Amino acid sequence: MLQGLKSLDSAEPKRARASMRVPLPTGYTAGTDVSGILARLDQASATLPTGEELSRLAEFSEEEHAELKTLEAELSADPVAQAATRRRAIAVLKRVGEVFAELSSALSDEVGEKISAARRELQESTVAERLAATAKFSDEPVADVGSSAWRILFEAARAFAANGGEPPERLPDSTGDLCLLCLEPLSPTGADRLARFNDFVRGEAARRADRAREGLKVLIDAIGKVTIPAIDVVEESLAAYGRLDDTRSVRAAEIATALSEFGSRRASLLEEAALPTKVPDVTALSASIMRERAGLETEASALQQSAAHNDALDAKRVRLANLKDRVKLGHDLETVQQRLRDLVERKSLSDCLTQVATRPISAQITSLRKALVTEELERRIAEEIGSFDLAHLPFKVSDSSSGGQSLFSVGLNGSGKVKNNQILSEGEQRALALACFLAEIGGDDARYGIIVDDPVSSLDHMRLRKVAQRLVAEARKGRQVIVFTHNLVFFNEMVSE
Repeated sequence: MLQGLKSLDSAEPKRARASMRVPLPTGYTAGTDVSGILARLDQASATLPTGEELSRLAEFSEEEHAELKTLEAELSADPVAQAATRRRAIAVLKRVGEVFAELSSALSDEVGEKISAARRELQESTVAERLAATAKFSDEPVADVGSSAWRILFEAARAFAANGGEPPERLPDSTGDLCLLCLEPLSPTGADRLARFNDFVRGEAARRADRAREGLKVLIDAIGKVTIPAIDVVEESLAAYGRLDDTRSVRAAEIATALSEFGSRRASLLEEAALPTKVPDVTALSASIMRERAGLETEASALQQSAAHNDALDAKRVRLANLKDRVKLGHDLETVQQRLRDLVERKSLSDCLTQVATRPISAQITSLRKALVTEELERRIAEEIGSFDLAHLPFKVSDSSSGGQSLFSVGLNGSGKVKNNQILSEGEQRALALACFLAEIGGDDARYGIIVDDPVSSLDHMRLRKVAQRLVAEARKGRQVIVFTHNLVFFNEMVSE
């Protein structure tokens, strides 16, 4: 189970980890209910919010819409509200700058050139593949051997031949082999044809086309993962900022236009027949956004210092900030809910890994073993050691847990750590091993049969007789005992017993 969970931890949750590296929507006011609940959307959070909590907070009634308009009218000239508007804009503009940098890199001219080159390579290699097929298969009774449709059929046959394993490089192509489609033995003509099919698929023209297809797919998949923020959401987020003055209104419009152009650029790169549009040059716009953020921060600080305060006014400001953040959360709800789902998935997997980690399992096994197993097992081992005339040696039973498994060992009890094979003879080691084996199965009430292979090698005659006595005694309990031996003396002792 632990290995299965570790495998899961390195597979599907990679998507969740990648999505969690994407910043959550910004522009919320510190101290509001929404900013508080979003702060809990973190892997280190002790209590994650629920989806219901987020949905309830994003719900907005008609009465609350009316209240929001009233408060905005009342506080339109309020310095604190104006400072809050600027600080919201700072957060949104910061994210816009980051998005521009990401999109400029992901949709750059260099990326466009790579895609164009990959498409040219695919076109050229496909033509070469088609020409090679025409030359090789011009006399075949069915047309278009070597075409895309034929390749699909060939790959399906390879997958069928794999039978759950790795697809073979070649399909069966010897006379008498079974055809993977009709399941009849191949005639010499059919075998020759399949051999040419195999050679064609493994030939340089086909391999070049395969490499070109895979290379283009990797580039197109990367473009497909590029996300352009929804223009209407960005416009909504910058609406209050744009109303501050005409210059800022123009800048907000320029941002929306640039994002739209990035969207067109992305679509043109994905569309094979379309000519790629130019990458929007947002260098000047990004620089102005950087300067604007500094200017807005200066204005927000000055407005905050000039604000008057009383309890009623402060309460209205807090209420207005909460309502605005809830409206914004409604726009961002799906993104926020997805982050919550990713975090719940990660937390559940982490909890599972913690619960099945080998250290706590080993500790629990040790506790249970000492309570239920160790004392009785030590008693049985001592009895078996005595039955094989080894009681004069100072043995000590040790137990441990490792990797969630329970381990026992029987060694010499000395002042230092001494290995058994450094002191015991080969016969004593064999007798000790047999004693431990019989002690271990002694607690098994199922009475399964046992097979013993040459248990008396290197044993003296007296201990050989004790082994015979012990094995017969085990059989007398109702357990089937099968013994392999080359020792006639031991055989006779067994018969005698």
